[in-house]
Amino acid sequence: MSGNSTSALNTITDVANSSTPAGNVPIPNTNTTINTESDWTEQTIRLLINQRKYRNREYYQIIGRSRKNYWESISRRINREAGSNFTGIQCRRKFNNLVSHYYDICYFMCGDDRGKYTDIGERYFGEFNTLFWHRPVSMIQNVQRTNVSTHRRRNRDNVR
Repeated sequence: MSGNSTSALNTITDVANSSTPAGNVPIPNTNTTINTESDWTEQTIRLLINQRKYRNREYYQIIGRSRKNYWESISRRINREAGSNFTGIQCRRKFNNLVSHYYDICYFMCGDDRGKYTDIGERYFGEFNTLFWHRPVSMIQNVQRTNVSTHRRRNRDNVR
């Protein structure tokens, strides 16, 4: 162990062994524990994905940029069903992390240097491959895209 590491260890030990003026060692407040990244289980990840999937239209109908209340609502549902204590911010970050894992796998499968293999990316690839979190397309937009595509194909075929 280097001198700096030993010094840091001694400082931590000294702080841990110190007592308050009343002679009591302070006890941390554990009533407000916040879940960490390692607290996500298969059940809570499933709940998160399902909430985001089935409330996708709601997500895009929110006026403005702040979706804080949306994510807080998702966290309340997960917490109620799983007995957890996630915040809306943690849910948003976890979901964005899952999307990043999906794209990592996509790049990896294409042989792109930006890609990498991850267990999480592989585990949820099939579900995320539906792109359920993208902005939903209305029936009118779908018909318009089909018509434009057909029109372009006909023009291309007529040129040959």
